[in-house]
Amino acid sequence: TSQLRDLEKVLEAGPAAYGWSDQCWTLARIAKIVRRRFGVDYTLAGLDLLLHRIGWSVQIPSRKATERDESKIAAWKEEQWPVIKEGGGPGRLGLLRGRGRSGPEAAQGPHLGPTWPHTGREGHRPRHQTRLDGRADLHQSRSQTPADLSHSQDRGPAKGRRKGFTETDYARLLDAAHQQLGGPVVLVWDNLNTHVCRTMQELIAARLWLTVYQLPPYAPELNPVEGVWSHLKRSLANLTKHNLDQLTALVKTRLKRMQYRPGLIEGLMAKTGLDLQPL
Repeated sequence: TSQLRDLEKVLEAGPAAYGWSDQCWTLARIAKIVRRRFGVDYTLAGLDLLLHRIGWSVQIPSRKATERDESKIAAWKEEQWPVIKEGGGPGRLGLLRGRGRSGPEAAQGPHLGPTWPHTGREGHRPRHQTRLDGRADLHQSRSQTPADLSHSQDRGPAKGRRKGFTETDYARLLDAAHQQLGGPVVLVWDNLNTHVCRTMQELIAARLWLTVYQLPPYAPELNPVEGVWSHLKRSLANLTKHNLDQLTALVKTRLKRMQYRPGLIEGLMAKTGLDLQPL
């Protein structure tokens, strides 16, 4: 009908055209517009059905940090990544991510599935700009062998002990990976403070088998380990554990399962758009 076409034009114009400061439509906002413009009151459930008729549905916003520099990220992919691949040689290439909170602590629950508050045309995700915060997991790949996953989890804060992974914890994880792989390691990781501090630089310099590169700032889409934890969290959605020990056991089990799915790990690597084939 003509009213549906008018509603579609309203939605295409975006929330900012009607006084909202962002570009995310919600059912509540659309209900206000429908009431104001057409004089009709809809329940949110009824409005959701109506929107599906014109090709609009709930969408998860894609989040990007306001601090991102797209030109630097593009330059890193075009200039730095080929250098990293060449420097890897016959050894293993690892991409590691670390956070201040690690392992099951970061997934304490109940961990709920998405609440789907945002509405948009199907296939078009709204964008949110946000500040990113800082687990230790190592995604490893070598030419002509399946990608795999090494992981280490923080046991939680103890008296007099810093919460999260310390420089020594990261060094132990890397030493374990080196022992398992039996060759030189090329490490690509993010810019967490612990990764770039003087103590960590000294630990890296003492390991002649280790070459380290930094990912460009605020570019989590280049790190396949982000996908590892995203996949894990989705598998934990709507599960409630009674205590941290139960959650820890579940997280370890799920990570172990992922280690036996090289196709999944390779898919997470491919999603980054970083080609591992030698030049």
